[in-house]
Amino acid sequence: MVTRLRSAHNLSAQGCTLEASQQGYGLASTGVLPPDKTREYVVDMRGYQKGTDVAAELQELRHAFARAAAAIHATYDSRTAWQQAGELRELTAQLQSDAAALRGQVIIDLAATRGVTITEAGAALGINKTRAFGLARAARERGTLMTDTSDMPDQPTVALAIITDDRGQVLAEQRKDGIPPWTFPGGEVSPGESPRQAAARRVEAETGLSVEVGAEIGQRVHPKTGRRMVYLAATVTGGTLACLDTDDLSDVAWLTQDQTRQRMPDMYQPVRDHLDQAGQ
Repeated sequence: MVTRLRSAHNLSAQGCTLEASQQGYGLASTGVLPPDKTREYVVDMRGYQKGTDVAAELQELRHAFARAAAAIHATYDSRTAWQQAGELRELTAQLQSDAAALRGQVIIDLAATRGVTITEAGAALGINKTRAFGLARAARERGTLMTDTSDMPDQPTVALAIITDDRGQVLAEQRKDGIPPWTFPGGEVSPGESPRQAAARRVEAETGLSVEVGAEIGQRVHPKTGRRMVYLAATVTGGTLACLDTDDLSDVAWLTQDQTRQRMPDMYQPVRDHLDQAGQ
């Protein structure tokens, strides 16, 4: 079902489409499982890189495997070839294990976002109860991915502005890439820049609004992207709402508290608490 969102200010951002999935992630409920049933699975990677084409990366992975295998086969030194073939086998085994753990985490995330059981989450993905529990259990026991990514560069910190108005409404953005579907304004912290400076800069570049950035609400490593996130309270001081970053965004809009929670079901708990106070 598609619904048209409207802010209580009757403001729609210029240059943006104001239509979005009513469920945010396409899910029917925004409930979450108790914390003891949704232990976070920390991905030992250097963070999600915006613009990554998964299909292209997988194709490159296949090509890399084929190139390495051909080079090993062409080696005249049998001992070296044997050793390298063993290393390739160990790497592919690690990748297979990592992929299984990721599938288990998808089930855990789905169960937490919908507020359903692992069995129900598995059924939604077309797998039976035994398989769903096996994958979820393996992901929880595994905890981190083992594939070495130490030679990949660290991703920049991301600063997000939690902007509220005197009615308790929240400014939110709809992303075109769906990672995530809805988020708060903000962006990467540049070298030599503080998170507060980055948040104010990105808010103006994305929405046309000037803001006063206040207290830090909290920090975390995002459970899905692996990036360090800094959440900052902010209020509007000037400007006119507009969707300026049309490469990345479909919409910027003022949402009610209920709409915000519906579209961001995995919202960071300290941000939830901050919005609860702002809405009082």
